[in-house]
Amino acid sequence: MRRARRSAYGRPPITNAYSGTVSDWARHLPLSNRPRRDESAVTGDRSAATAAVLTALADVLTARPDLLMADTARADVTVDRALRIALTRMRWSRWQRLLAVVGVVDAPSDELAALDTTALPEVLRVEAAARTASERPTSVQALSEIVVVALDIAARHTVPLTVDPHDLGAVALDLALRVPTERRAVITARAMRAVDGGWQVGAGRPLYATSAGIVLFLAGREGIPDELPEPQPRPRRPRDDEDEDDYEA
Repeated sequence: MRRARRSAYGRPPITNAYSGTVSDWARHLPLSNRPRRDESAVTGDRSAATAAVLTALADVLTARPDLLMADTARADVTVDRALRIALTRMRWSRWQRLLAVVGVVDAPSDELAALDTTALPEVLRVEAAARTASERPTSVQALSEIVVVALDIAARHTVPLTVDPHDLGAVALDLALRVPTERRAVITARAMRAVDGGWQVGAGRPLYATSAGIVLFLAGREGIPDELPEPQPRPRRPRDDEDEDDYEA
Protein backbone atom coordinates (compact mmCIF):
# COMPACT_ATOMS: atom_id res chain seq x y z
CA MET A 1 0.00 0.00 0.00
CA ARG A 2 1.36 3.43 -0.96
CA ARG A 3 2.16 5.69 1.94
CA ALA A 4 1.57 9.44 1.72
CA ARG A 5 4.71 11.42 1.05
CA ARG A 6 5.74 13.27 4.21
CA SER A 7 7.46 16.55 4.75
CA ALA A 8 10.58 17.07 6.84
CA TYR A 9 8.34 17.45 9.90
CA GLY A 10 6.71 14.05 9.42
CA ARG A 11 3.39 15.44 8.15
CA PRO A 12 1.81 15.11 4.73
CA PRO A 13 2.75 18.12 2.55
CA ILE A 14 0.26 20.96 2.21
CA THR A 15 -1.46 20.87 -1.16
CA ASN A 16 -2.65 23.88 -3.14
CA ALA A 17 -6.32 23.20 -2.36
CA TYR A 18 -6.57 26.26 -0.11
CA SER A 19 -5.04 28.60 -2.64
CA GLY A 20 -7.47 27.28 -5.22
CA THR A 21 -10.37 28.05 -2.90
CA VAL A 22 -9.17 31.62 -2.38
CA SER A 23 -8.79 32.07 -6.13
CA ASP A 24 -12.28 30.73 -6.76
CA TRP A 25 -13.76 33.08 -4.14
CA ALA A 26 -11.90 36.06 -5.57
CA ARG A 27 -13.56 35.53 -8.93
CA HIS A 28 -16.91 36.22 -7.32
CA LEU A 29 -16.02 39.51 -5.65
CA PRO A 30 -17.51 42.67 -7.17
CA LEU A 31 -15.43 44.31 -9.90
CA SER A 32 -12.99 41.38 -10.01
CA ASN A 33 -14.02 40.44 -13.55
CA ARG A 34 -14.07 43.92 -15.03
CA PRO A 35 -11.89 44.59 -18.09
CA ARG A 36 -8.30 45.51 -17.27
CA ARG A 37 -7.46 49.19 -17.49
CA ASP A 38 -5.31 51.85 -15.87
CA GLU A 39 -6.41 52.04 -12.22
CA SER A 40 -3.45 53.99 -10.86
CA ALA A 41 -5.80 56.66 -9.50
CA VAL A 42 -8.12 54.22 -7.75
CA THR A 43 -8.19 54.45 -3.94
CA GLY A 44 -10.33 53.13 -1.12
CA ASP A 45 -11.66 56.64 -0.42
CA ARG A 46 -15.41 56.80 -1.12
CA SER A 47 -15.76 60.52 -0.37
CA ALA A 48 -16.77 61.61 -3.88
CA ALA A 49 -19.33 58.82 -4.29
CA THR A 50 -20.78 59.47 -0.83
CA ALA A 51 -21.04 63.21 -1.45
CA ALA A 52 -22.80 62.58 -4.77
CA VAL A 53 -25.46 60.40 -3.11
CA LEU A 54 -25.95 62.87 -0.25
CA THR A 55 -26.41 65.74 -2.71
CA ALA A 56 -28.83 63.77 -4.88
CA LEU A 57 -30.90 62.93 -1.80
CA ALA A 58 -30.93 66.57 -0.70
CA ASP A 59 -32.16 67.67 -4.15
CA VAL A 60 -34.96 65.09 -4.18
CA LEU A 61 -36.13 65.94 -0.67
CA THR A 62 -36.05 69.67 -1.39
CA ALA A 63 -38.33 69.09 -4.38
CA ARG A 64 -40.46 66.52 -2.50
CA PRO A 65 -40.49 67.44 1.22
CA ASP A 66 -43.51 65.15 1.68
CA LEU A 67 -41.16 62.17 1.29
CA LEU A 68 -39.57 62.89 4.66
CA MET A 69 -42.66 61.53 6.40
CA ALA A 70 -43.08 58.66 3.92
CA ASP A 71 -42.44 55.06 4.91
CA THR A 72 -39.41 52.92 4.08
CA ALA A 73 -38.88 49.18 3.70
CA ARG A 74 -38.16 49.00 7.45
CA ALA A 75 -41.26 48.63 9.59
CA ASP A 76 -42.25 51.83 11.44
CA VAL A 77 -39.23 53.74 10.08
CA THR A 78 -39.92 56.88 8.05
CA VAL A 79 -37.52 58.47 5.59
CA ASP A 80 -36.86 61.16 8.20
CA ARG A 81 -35.75 58.61 10.81
CA ALA A 82 -33.83 56.48 8.29
CA LEU A 83 -31.77 59.51 7.30
CA ARG A 84 -31.00 60.45 10.91
CA ILE A 85 -29.86 56.88 11.61
CA ALA A 86 -27.73 56.73 8.44
CA LEU A 87 -26.08 60.11 9.11
CA THR A 88 -25.21 58.96 12.64
CA ARG A 89 -23.77 55.63 11.53
CA MET A 90 -21.77 57.26 8.75
CA ARG A 91 -19.75 59.08 11.41
CA TRP A 92 -19.11 56.03 13.55
CA SER A 93 -15.63 54.62 13.95
CA ARG A 94 -14.99 50.90 13.62
CA TRP A 95 -15.00 50.64 17.41
CA GLN A 96 -18.42 52.32 17.63
CA ARG A 97 -19.79 49.91 15.04
CA LEU A 98 -18.66 47.01 17.19
CA LEU A 99 -20.27 48.58 20.27
CA ALA A 100 -23.52 49.03 18.34
CA VAL A 101 -23.69 45.29 17.71
CA VAL A 102 -23.96 44.67 21.46
CA GLY A 103 -26.27 47.65 22.02
CA VAL A 104 -23.84 49.97 23.80
CA VAL A 105 -24.31 52.79 21.29
CA ASP A 106 -27.42 53.58 19.29
CA ALA A 107 -28.62 55.74 16.42
CA PRO A 108 -29.70 58.40 15.81
CA SER A 109 -27.42 60.51 17.91
CA ASP A 110 -28.91 63.10 20.28
CA GLU A 111 -27.61 65.85 18.01
CA LEU A 112 -29.38 64.51 14.93
CA ALA A 113 -32.49 63.46 16.84
CA ALA A 114 -32.98 67.07 17.96
CA LEU A 115 -32.96 68.51 14.43
CA ASP A 116 -36.12 69.86 12.86
CA THR A 117 -37.32 67.69 9.98
CA THR A 118 -37.26 70.59 7.52
CA ALA A 119 -33.52 71.02 8.14
CA LEU A 120 -32.57 67.55 6.90
CA PRO A 121 -32.01 68.43 3.20
CA GLU A 122 -29.57 71.16 4.23
CA VAL A 123 -27.86 68.81 6.69
CA LEU A 124 -27.33 66.36 3.81
CA ARG A 125 -25.71 69.11 1.74
CA VAL A 126 -23.45 70.14 4.64
CA GLU A 127 -22.40 66.52 5.12
CA ALA A 128 -21.68 66.20 1.39
CA ALA A 129 -19.49 69.33 1.43
CA ALA A 130 -17.65 68.08 4.52
CA ARG A 131 -16.92 64.72 2.86
CA THR A 132 -15.58 66.47 -0.24
CA ALA A 133 -13.38 68.91 1.68
CA SER A 134 -12.01 66.51 4.28
CA GLU A 135 -8.61 64.90 3.88
CA ARG A 136 -9.88 61.96 5.89
CA PRO A 137 -11.11 59.19 3.58
CA THR A 138 -14.70 58.00 3.65
CA SER A 139 -15.11 54.27 4.20
CA VAL A 140 -17.24 51.96 2.10
CA GLN A 141 -19.31 51.30 5.24
CA ALA A 142 -20.27 54.99 5.35
CA LEU A 143 -21.14 54.91 1.66
CA SER A 144 -23.25 51.79 2.23
CA GLU A 145 -25.30 53.49 4.95
CA ILE A 146 -26.53 56.34 2.76
CA VAL A 147 -26.76 54.31 -0.47
CA VAL A 148 -29.18 51.83 1.09
CA VAL A 149 -31.48 54.66 2.21
CA ALA A 150 -31.30 56.30 -1.22
CA LEU A 151 -32.13 53.07 -3.07
CA ASP A 152 -34.93 52.31 -0.62
CA ILE A 153 -36.55 55.70 -1.28
CA ALA A 154 -36.07 55.41 -5.04
CA ALA A 155 -37.60 51.93 -5.24
CA ARG A 156 -40.48 52.53 -2.84
CA HIS A 157 -41.55 55.98 -4.04
CA THR A 158 -40.44 55.96 -7.70
CA VAL A 159 -38.18 58.96 -7.57
CA PRO A 160 -35.28 59.69 -9.97
CA LEU A 161 -32.42 58.75 -7.69
CA THR A 162 -29.58 56.81 -9.23
CA VAL A 163 -26.18 55.64 -7.99
CA ASP A 164 -23.17 54.69 -10.12
CA PRO A 165 -23.41 50.89 -10.65
CA HIS A 166 -19.69 50.47 -9.97
CA ASP A 167 -20.07 52.20 -6.60
CA LEU A 168 -22.93 49.80 -5.93
CA GLY A 169 -20.48 46.96 -6.57
CA ALA A 170 -18.33 48.15 -3.68
CA VAL A 171 -21.42 48.50 -1.48
CA ALA A 172 -22.59 45.01 -2.45
CA LEU A 173 -19.28 43.48 -1.40
CA ASP A 174 -19.35 45.34 1.92
CA LEU A 175 -22.88 44.11 2.62
CA ALA A 176 -22.14 40.57 1.45
CA LEU A 177 -19.40 40.27 4.05
CA ARG A 178 -21.89 41.13 6.80
CA VAL A 179 -25.15 39.48 5.75
CA PRO A 180 -27.02 37.27 8.23
CA THR A 181 -27.26 33.52 7.72
CA GLU A 182 -30.47 33.38 5.70
CA ARG A 183 -29.22 35.79 3.03
CA ARG A 184 -25.74 34.30 3.09
CA ALA A 185 -27.30 30.96 2.15
CA VAL A 186 -28.75 32.58 -0.99
CA ILE A 187 -25.45 34.03 -2.22
CA THR A 188 -23.75 30.74 -1.46
CA ALA A 189 -26.15 28.99 -3.86
CA ARG A 190 -26.57 31.75 -6.47
CA ALA A 191 -24.10 34.14 -8.08
CA MET A 192 -25.90 37.47 -8.27
CA ARG A 193 -24.67 39.26 -11.37
CA ALA A 194 -25.40 42.94 -11.96
CA VAL A 195 -26.62 43.42 -15.52
CA ASP A 196 -25.81 47.14 -15.34
CA GLY A 197 -22.56 47.02 -13.39
CA GLY A 198 -20.30 44.23 -14.64
CA TRP A 199 -19.81 42.71 -11.16
CA GLN A 200 -21.19 39.86 -9.10
CA VAL A 201 -21.40 38.54 -5.55
CA GLY A 202 -21.79 34.96 -4.48
CA ALA A 203 -21.20 31.65 -6.17
CA GLY A 204 -23.26 29.00 -7.88
CA ARG A 205 -25.85 29.29 -10.62
CA PRO A 206 -26.05 32.84 -12.04
CA LEU A 207 -28.95 35.11 -11.14
CA TYR A 208 -28.96 38.25 -13.29
CA ALA A 209 -30.50 41.34 -11.68
CA THR A 210 -30.06 45.11 -11.40
CA SER A 211 -27.34 46.51 -9.17
CA ALA A 212 -29.95 48.28 -7.03
CA GLY A 213 -32.00 45.10 -6.62
CA ILE A 214 -28.96 43.13 -5.45
CA VAL A 215 -27.92 45.80 -2.93
CA LEU A 216 -31.44 46.12 -1.49
CA PHE A 217 -31.59 42.33 -1.06
CA LEU A 218 -28.22 42.20 0.68
CA ALA A 219 -29.29 45.08 2.94
CA GLY A 220 -32.48 43.25 3.90
CA ARG A 221 -34.73 45.88 2.33
CA GLU A 222 -36.20 43.62 -0.36
CA GLY A 223 -36.48 39.93 -1.17
CA ILE A 224 -34.47 38.07 -3.79
CA PRO A 225 -34.35 40.41 -6.81
CA ASP A 226 -36.32 39.67 -9.96
CA GLU A 227 -34.29 37.52 -12.31
CA LEU A 228 -33.51 39.17 -15.64
CA PRO A 229 -32.36 37.61 -18.94
CA GLU A 230 -28.64 37.14 -19.36
CA PRO A 231 -27.28 40.25 -21.13
CA GLN A 232 -25.98 39.77 -24.63
CA PRO A 233 -22.19 40.11 -25.03
CA ARG A 234 -21.01 43.34 -26.57
CA PRO A 235 -19.79 43.06 -30.17
CA ARG A 236 -16.03 42.83 -30.38
CA ARG A 237 -14.37 45.98 -31.67
CA PRO A 238 -11.83 45.38 -34.46
CA ARG A 239 -8.24 46.05 -33.55
CA ASP A 240 -6.37 48.90 -35.19
CA ASP A 241 -4.15 46.51 -37.17
CA GLU A 242 -7.25 44.71 -38.50
CA ASP A 243 -8.63 48.07 -39.68
CA GLU A 244 -5.38 48.78 -41.48
CA ASP A 245 -5.44 45.37 -43.17
CA ASP A 246 -8.99 45.97 -44.40
CA TYR A 247 -7.97 49.37 -45.73
CA GLU A 248 -4.95 47.98 -47.55
CA ALA A 249 -7.03 45.18 -49.05
